Amino acid sequence: MILKKIMPVFLFMIILVLAGCADKSQPVSGITKEATDTIKKVSNKYGDSTSQIIKAKRIEAEVTKEPMYFVSLKGNFRKGELTATCLEFSVLANGKRVWALRALNDANETIWEEMKSDVEVATKSLYFSGGMLTSANSEFPKSDME
Repeated sequence: MILKKIMPVFLFMIILVLAGCADKSQPVSGITKEATDTIKKVSNKYGDSTSQIIKAKRIEAEVTKEPMYFVSLKGNFRKGELTATCLEFSVLANGKRVWALRALNDANETIWEEMKSDVEVATKSLYFSGGMLTSANSEFPKSDME
């Protein structure tokens, strides 16, 4: 009788442990794995490896019609002495470009924007180039990333 009462609790605890051990590299529901990986790299670049995606709206690029997302992250972000609680930016669904990055505080005030060329972002494989984040393994010419 006691076993019947303990067994469901025990099973529930096992499920919780297994859920906590799930692969953290899985894409957020509805977002491609490539875009999810790039979003994590951008978040890490600004000092928060545990940020949360609070909005990811799928849209198309105006000119090329490529699938992309407008993303908002919640976390504790830093750029030098500046701090922000929200990052907003656009990312292609294939994860190869990010642009129009804006950092905001709790009052929804812009703290900084990333629109400059040659700003390294996340890892050596991602760079801001002409206001767009470009992946070094993408099809873009190397001269765009230097």
